[in-house]
Amino acid sequence: MYCVVMAVGAVLLVSGLGVSGTRLARGGAARLTPAMRRALALGLWLSCVLTLVTAGVLSSGTSHFVGTPWPDAATLPLLGWSAEVGDLRPAHFLALHAMQALPLAPLLAERLAPAGALRFVGIAAALWVALTAAVFAVAGCPATTRRAGATLSHTRLRPMASAETTL
Repeated sequence: MYCVVMAVGAVLLVSGLGVSGTRLARGGAARLTPAMRRALALGLWLSCVLTLVTAGVLSSGTSHFVGTPWPDAATLPLLGWSAEVGDLRPAHFLALHAMQALPLAPLLAERLAPAGALRFVGIAAALWVALTAAVFAVAGCPATTRRAGATLSHTRLRPMASAETTL
């Protein structure tokens, strides 16, 4: 029961980001430059969509790990992400924090090239999506290699039977 309540609550909270992004994009009383308005709206929308996708995959499995870590497995300092087997949390982190990262783009663009600030925001959003997708695609890969002499046999897939052995 707890899992269902947690899932419904998380989807409602994250969906609120998309609603906020839509309201912000339509205009409002806030005095924002067009580039900042677009960056905030895109950041909220992307956080909504990318987080729903990554969280959906995270919740469909039994663990955030891809593979089975050793009991003494190394983790990345401060973050706790696995350094020895794949981990889905980095992609979820990037997905969720698009709303904080994208508004940095117009701050930089409006100082360097004010005329191209809107285009720069669009490029930054596309790059953020590509980065999140790339991290998600390699989620099954460990962040570092295992200690010398140790085996990773517990995380490897069994080799497929060749056509000769099945005939």
